[in-house]
Amino acid sequence: MVRRTREVLERRDEYNRAQMGMIAACKEWERKEHRVLIVQGDRKREMIAKSGEVLPYGQDSDIMIAITTLFVEAGCPVDNTVITSAYAVLTRAKLPTNGQLYRKLPTSLKRLRAAVYTFKEGFWNASRKRWTNNVDDFQFFVRLKFRDTEDFAGEVDIEADAPIVVEFSSQFAEQIRRGYIRTVDEKLLGQLKQPTVRALYHFLDSYAVNPETGQRVLSLNFRLNDLYASLGLVGRSDSNFDRLRRMYRALIEKRYLADVIHEGSGENATVIFVFGSNAREADPALVSALTEQGLVIGVARTLALNHPDRVLSGIAYARWYHTEIKVVNNKPALIHDVITNPDKYAREAKTVSAPVASPPPIPVRDPELELQDAVQELQRDREAWYSLSHAEQVEQLQRKVTLFGAKLTPVQAESLVTAGVDTFELHRSVILAAARHQQRQDVINDALRQIDPSAKH
Repeated sequence: MVRRTREVLERRDEYNRAQMGMIAACKEWERKEHRVLIVQGDRKREMIAKSGEVLPYGQDSDIMIAITTLFVEAGCPVDNTVITSAYAVLTRAKLPTNGQLYRKLPTSLKRLRAAVYTFKEGFWNASRKRWTNNVDDFQFFVRLKFRDTEDFAGEVDIEADAPIVVEFSSQFAEQIRRGYIRTVDEKLLGQLKQPTVRALYHFLDSYAVNPETGQRVLSLNFRLNDLYASLGLVGRSDSNFDRLRRMYRALIEKRYLADVIHEGSGENATVIFVFGSNAREADPALVSALTEQGLVIGVARTLALNHPDRVLSGIAYARWYHTEIKVVNNKPALIHDVITNPDKYAREAKTVSAPVASPPPIPVRDPELELQDAVQELQRDREAWYSLSHAEQVEQLQRKVTLFGAKLTPVQAESLVTAGVDTFELHRSVILAAARHQQRQDVINDALRQIDPSAKH
């Protein structure tokens, strides 16, 4: 038997923790204790979460990701501590910087600080009739410090520029440095408006890479009841199903998911999430280029995923700056700053006078390229749709339309495809109507009337 390396085992530990849904994907949550147990044959995985506060849920996931990102942007300091502000946290979380969220932020931070998790990974010993477990305790933060204000009624608020100090547990900080904590796609995250949708995105993306190979998977398969437990959906089965469906429809609309397939029923019900074109990974070549310059893997992946067009030019500009303008002690920090704050260096470049060598181009994104990328992506999706066989196109049309709440029978789908209707645009119109809270059925009925005006729909 091949013995797994320590790196693979550590990556698998983080992967298993992420699977257990440490932050519940729901809007309302009052639990101070929560247990998730997943048994598959003679193997089991268990999470026991406890807290003196309410356990983390909903928007806490955004806050956690924001603070993790700020830690990465600071270069993963050796003391495991990030010093930031309320404004920076909310901005990094892609949340509005309004009074309501400044009031909610202290409570969210305290929930994340107070939660303590116990993870058990075990196997069943049939001869002894006992589970043998590997037990691991875990915390996000070991220290939290901030300044708030309080009125006579006891209502607490936090000011925009109020300093916030967060010290990660050494275990969690090291996982971030090694790149085991998933980097979020900031562009996609900014498009997801509901906290529960963002929480489902964080949850699914934590599974996105195979811990053994480090490669992205194409789809994920869950037992439905295990998924409900992991996401903290603890209501009736039909209610849980509706909430889950609302969440994944939004991810389909943004093309993070290509499809969601339900199979079986009752205890055997499963759900398959198929990743879409917007489920992206950082380019390994760009990650390698950054780590060769001394950036830790977690920081390199964040930069390569969210600023791929700036990485190589940013490295070149930082090299020029270091040689021609000012010798810097922390070159990785300079590279990070050039890539994430190009406007700052564009202004400085204008002040450079001869005989200093001319600087290389500032790594600024061309808006025309973004539009061109979107058009090309849409064209690729269209070509993929029309590369399907007639039968596959009928099946896909019927499935996707019904997924978004419109009624379309297989016979009707067959008639639309046979009649040469632009079914790619039709299913996109249904998704757009759902996003705008318009009548999806009207879109289908109009299309059916075009091929058979006499029919009643």
